[in-house]
Amino acid sequence: YVDAETNAGALLWVKNPALTAVSRTNGHVVGYLRRSIQGIGQYRFDVGSTSAYQRFDVLIRQPLGGVSHLSARFIGQDPTDPSPVVVEGTATWQVTLPPGYWEVTPDAAMTSGSYDGIAYPVGFTLPANPAQVTLGKRPNAAPPGSADWSQTLTGIYITPAGGIVRRNSFPAFSEFGILTSPTPLPVMKIQLTARRSAPEQAALSWEALSPLPIEKYRLYASADEGMTWRLVTETMASRYVEYVPSVDKRWYRVEGILSDGARLQSNVAELSPYEGSVIIRVHPNPSSEWVSFSLSGGEGLLKVEVWDVTGRRVALLSGEAQVVWRIPPELPAGVYLWRAEGGGVQHVGRLHIQR
Repeated sequence: YVDAETNAGALLWVKNPALTAVSRTNGHVVGYLRRSIQGIGQYRFDVGSTSAYQRFDVLIRQPLGGVSHLSARFIGQDPTDPSPVVVEGTATWQVTLPPGYWEVTPDAAMTSGSYDGIAYPVGFTLPANPAQVTLGKRPNAAPPGSADWSQTLTGIYITPAGGIVRRNSFPAFSEFGILTSPTPLPVMKIQLTARRSAPEQAALSWEALSPLPIEKYRLYASADEGMTWRLVTETMASRYVEYVPSVDKRWYRVEGILSDGARLQSNVAELSPYEGSVIIRVHPNPSSEWVSFSLSGGEGLLKVEVWDVTGRRVALLSGEAQVVWRIPPELPAGVYLWRAEGGGVQHVGRLHIQR
């Protein structure tokens, strides 16, 4: 391992903000691993103790306002943390120690954005039932080693799978630990379907796959593949119809709210353009050298704009029914946003650039 802990104030800082700037064959960092960040995507932190590798990832869903770098480390701790339980549905979460927990610190407090916390725990004594495990979070200003994990519920519960423990959509950073419960949290999933009941009409319907009483549902929609979400409606019903232009795509998800504030999550359902509509195709995606934008089912002038996640426009193109963008080699890897207009339609989407 790399020792970034013995000398006070030492750390390993990767200043290249590309997602792929850190990879691992073996080994890890003991102490702080700092990474400069930019835009969205999954940043891995290969940290651990002197005896075990304890990776932690930060999957940035929306750009973190005011934050330019993150520092992460794994903290070894003995099993003496008398933390009170955190109640979520039928689960009573309590921290599991040893071998320890993670700390993720930004250079400045977030002013906007959200991220998913993803832990890869090694050496923890965990129940066989994944519904008895979750990722916990301490309050933002809690003293190091505090016995308070009350901010766990600021993230959205995700059932662990494949040895990975996570929660989604955290709004701030702090310390993270593995929490377990003697009683499992039911797989609180909601099954959502989306279809076109008319050329410009989306019919949404959902069903709770859990006997827990749901007080209300919140339906969310996205026009950019889930990068940003808007609240469509809050309802006690299990179906909804909304206007969507025939040429547009949409992505939907549903949240079920229990009486104690716990939230049940649905799958993400995709609504395709109406069959026979003019479609703008993007290929290849992901790409590293070039991307083709073309009209399918239409003709005429095609205009394309591409931005990075900070809102800076990096390309402005036009052509007859098709344009090819040669990706400048100086552009870093990451997710870019595009908007194309032609054939009487306008589409938006995400483009993944690889290096």
